[in-house]
Amino acid sequence: MSRTKSRFNLLHLGEFEHYVNDYSAFYYPPHVGNRQSSFEKKKVKGRLILCSKSIIFDPENFRYPIVKLIFKHALSIKKGGQQLFEKEECFSLATKVSVELMKNNVIGQYKVKKVRGTHTFTLLYSSLNKFLVLLKKLFENSKLPYSEAHETQAKLIKKIQSGIKFDKSWIEDLSEKPLLECFAYHVTPLVKNPGRIMLTNQQLYFQPFSKTSGVFVQKFSYGKVSSVHKRRHMLAQLGLELFMNDKTSIYLAFKSPKHRDTVYETLMSQNVLKKLETNNQSNMTLKWKNRLISNFEYLQYLNSQADRTKNDITQYPVYPWIIADYKSKKLDFTKKKTFRDLTKPIGALNEERLNKLKERFVQMPEPKFLYGTHYSTPAFVLYYLVRSNPQCILRLHNGKFDDPNRMFHEIKETWEGVNTHQTDVKELIPEFYEGNGDFCINKMDLNLGARPNGEKIHDIILPPWANKDVKQFLKINREALESDYVSENLHHWIDLIFGYKQRGEEAIKANNLFYYLTYEGSVDMYTLKNYPEKIRSIEAQITEFGQCPIQLFTTPHTQRLTLKQAEKQNKSLQSVMIKFGGSDFKKRIKKQNKKGNSLGGDSDSDSESEKIGKLTELTFDYTYKPHRDIITSVCLSSNAQTIYSVSQDSTLKVYSLEKKKQLRSISLGNLNLSSCALTPNEKTVIVGSWDNSVYLYSTDFGRITDKFAVHDDAVSCMCVEKNKILTGSWDAGVKLWELERNQKNLNKIALGDFIENESEVKSIDLDPQLKYAVCGSEDGSITIWDIRTMVHLKTFEDVHDGPITSIQFTRGNEWIVSCSEDCTIKVHDLSGGELLKLETNTPLCSLVTDGIVLISGNENGLLEMWDLTSGKFLKNFPKKHKSSINSIYLAKNKKTMLTAADEVCVWKC
Repeated sequence: MSRTKSRFNLLHLGEFEHYVNDYSAFYYPPHVGNRQSSFEKKKVKGRLILCSKSIIFDPENFRYPIVKLIFKHALSIKKGGQQLFEKEECFSLATKVSVELMKNNVIGQYKVKKVRGTHTFTLLYSSLNKFLVLLKKLFENSKLPYSEAHETQAKLIKKIQSGIKFDKSWIEDLSEKPLLECFAYHVTPLVKNPGRIMLTNQQLYFQPFSKTSGVFVQKFSYGKVSSVHKRRHMLAQLGLELFMNDKTSIYLAFKSPKHRDTVYETLMSQNVLKKLETNNQSNMTLKWKNRLISNFEYLQYLNSQADRTKNDITQYPVYPWIIADYKSKKLDFTKKKTFRDLTKPIGALNEERLNKLKERFVQMPEPKFLYGTHYSTPAFVLYYLVRSNPQCILRLHNGKFDDPNRMFHEIKETWEGVNTHQTDVKELIPEFYEGNGDFCINKMDLNLGARPNGEKIHDIILPPWANKDVKQFLKINREALESDYVSENLHHWIDLIFGYKQRGEEAIKANNLFYYLTYEGSVDMYTLKNYPEKIRSIEAQITEFGQCPIQLFTTPHTQRLTLKQAEKQNKSLQSVMIKFGGSDFKKRIKKQNKKGNSLGGDSDSDSESEKIGKLTELTFDYTYKPHRDIITSVCLSSNAQTIYSVSQDSTLKVYSLEKKKQLRSISLGNLNLSSCALTPNEKTVIVGSWDNSVYLYSTDFGRITDKFAVHDDAVSCMCVEKNKILTGSWDAGVKLWELERNQKNLNKIALGDFIENESEVKSIDLDPQLKYAVCGSEDGSITIWDIRTMVHLKTFEDVHDGPITSIQFTRGNEWIVSCSEDCTIKVHDLSGGELLKLETNTPLCSLVTDGIVLISGNENGLLEMWDLTSGKFLKNFPKKHKSSINSIYLAKNKKTMLTAADEVCVWKC
């Protein structure tokens, strides 16, 4: 609901100034000198806005300027005035300074008139006496010492705002049920507009205290909400941002984290919002790695995850400088020199400047920093946006544009500045890669001044390769961002801005350390709520020097696949995703193929694709119950005719699928058996036991041929790959063994005894190329070894919040897939970077994957299928088990799968 807008907006307020109320009024300008303007001769009708540090008059006639009278420059307030009709009540404000702006409705620098004068006003519909009581309180408060004035002002504003409640007559539908009402700020660039929030079971309403915008209430239907995000605001967890399907949004900030969380929980408890799809961070990383989303889309996503939003100028989205050549008439994207070095922060691109900063760093007391400025600050953002958002820059600079010598004037000049100036390390904003380029064009014909040589500051001077065309400039910028060079190197820049090189020792090594207050966690503003002076000081610091994004990655970011790698990897994915991914994916395939950037060729003719297609078509075939107790492991002969299984009943069973009958039953001691695997020639079945030993069973002779102790505690898991055997144990140890040439005997001297793991080993795997071994542990950690050199590579701690029940290499040896009792499946690269996270509602016990599709088994006996590249759930299998699925075995031809719980189920395609 709205009315005709006035010119006044909250950007006309000063720093830490608050809107109080507004009134219909007449204004009698003071007479200054002998000559009077037409404005000074008139009785002018308009709105009188009362603020905590000033009064502002906005005339109805836009030919007249808005007049701002600041209390600190006022001399006196009195009832009565200089020139009034007898029946009119009025008041007058004598000042020595007045400010005029927006004359003839033109945005420009404020005109400060340092002339004494008496300004007289008549209120049309409001009580003058009540108004004067409030006005005099604010006027007297402005004369107090700075800190005392702020404290008194805060109490007065709080009292005024607490008396305002949400007007329930704004609720649109009689069927709507009010759920929650509270105070909140509507955050827009450089403005926090206070108001009341009302949540119903259908909509969110925001009723601003300020009526000057002409909007009395804003409403947001839950059915039109596309996503909801918690946000960090002014270094505290106070923000909440809602995005709508039409790309609009509202950013709200609350008084405390508790208030914010209550609103969020109430919102997300509504049925329509429960269904919102969330893009898990690791899933988006995987999509980017596989070129299913663009570099721009991924940066857009990372900015959002790191609480960067266009609604908050102190946390505006940050994008990298990409192009380094602003002199050539044509760019060559095959040449490295065309691009900026993405492995370095802006401040480190110039060695001479960097060395000077390092010298200062060495001599600096704690807390040390390399850069006193930042790559993203409100001033830098508005430097770029002065032509499209001039009122923001006027608010930031107290009614003035920046000096013409510092104004954004030419792209080449700005690039040279960030490479040479000691305090200029700014990156870019998303407008360089999207939109219509309004920030480059002076459409409002703003008077931005002129350079000393007389050159007028007007439209941005573009580089030669843009041909004086803003659209061409943006197009080439975007093409550069999506180029092969950037795709292969963007992960380095992500490490600097969002990743492990953002802070601490890694930031120092990367020449990327900023002032400590710019980092998340350096201070929690909410905890300082009783120290207003500190809060104002820190807010001023943030406004002046900016904030680092939230750190999203603590390990090196994965590198994007080359186009050739992505095409090869996604050939088989295409047919699977078109079947299960829906129309959106089909459209993306079609679009990419048109661009010559296909995800793959003709998948129907690809034999690997056929195999994977069949994997998605696995159906239940047969079940049997060979053991008296829980089955712990199964494996299958290469001809898919013979099944081997072990159980907690201490027996190894051999079963013929062809004859549908048990062939042998062998008792192996009195303790549980944990694992079994066939040697490559299928002459031997190796069995792991809780008696600390492994058993070798001859398939030719149908008997145990050897047994020996391999660990100091129970053998919990085992893996066989070619002639190597990997065993894991409750003793936290992992050992590597070698089969003798005939594969019937085991060399009893371990090739490797890995002791770096610190808790019970739950699952292990060897990669098919026999380069690496991996184990998943009881404490949720993953440990990797290089088995060629027998060297411990890395341990990733707290990967899961529960025991890792199954782990597997996939895609050659590039990815590690794991599942856990914490109900999650995760994919990591070898550096520990999380590529994918899938969440379920039930603890997981087992998994198997071909690198494209993953099948998991849970403790309730349910099998689920997932797409590993997009993170999408594909389907549930028919439920054939009633207890935990402890083992899943997939035949090499992918035509047969075994699942084991209390029984064995056979699935075929």
